[in-house]
Amino acid sequence: MSSSTPNSTPSADLDQFRNWQSHWLRSTCQPQGYPVEQILYGTDVKLYFDPQDPWVYKQPDWFMVLEASPALGATPRKSYVVWQETQSPFLVVEFLSPETQAEVLGKTMPGLENTPTKWDVYEGILRVPYYIVFDPTANQLHGFQLGGADYENLASTPQGLWIPELELGLGLWHGSDNGLQRAWLRWYDAQGQWIQPRTLQESSQPNPELNSESLPQTPTEQPWSDIDLAESLKKLGLKTTQT
Repeated sequence: MSSSTPNSTPSADLDQFRNWQSHWLRSTCQPQGYPVEQILYGTDVKLYFDPQDPWVYKQPDWFMVLEASPALGATPRKSYVVWQETQSPFLVVEFLSPETQAEVLGKTMPGLENTPTKWDVYEGILRVPYYIVFDPTANQLHGFQLGGADYENLASTPQGLWIPELELGLGLWHGSDNGLQRAWLRWYDAQGQWIQPRTLQESSQPNPELNSESLPQTPTEQPWSDIDLAESLKKLGLKTTQT
């Protein structure tokens, strides 16, 4: 799926966006059948993935782990060591920029042929079931899911990307947070209704994610169009599904 809005976000606002977007991802992620204490969320947390090379890590913009160990999840941490915690992330979100495009979309750069990209790690090593890529400048969203050995395009709905195991979808909600008016990644339910954010008290649990105190605003819908992300994917040899 490749979807976008025509508006872009000035670069000066992108740092603010990154700080507040994790709150929307976490506080509106309320999957059915998973107690909140069994879900671990991470933002810019070092993800160690190779016990044979234990100092190598990737740092996802945001990820979630289902059925996380309560014992290992009881202490806030700056890292997540997969071979100790036994569970790989269920879903990873990466924010795309010109600087991160190759790493996020799996294009090996000259001189780094022996270094796996984030795409390589999530797809081939950790086998992360769902990989979401979002360009916050162009407001474009693209999803992948494991199909056999490789990532395949995640089927889209008019509202966004549906994750059946969670009984939730992830789409672009347009509103204001801390005075920043833009598109935010936000979860919605089977009826297409945006999930209301939990309060900090309701969502508080030991995990490595920092949270803002933003409150939801009335959404204003804008149409989507297809631009740069789809072209970037095509240049890297990845198929796109457009809506």
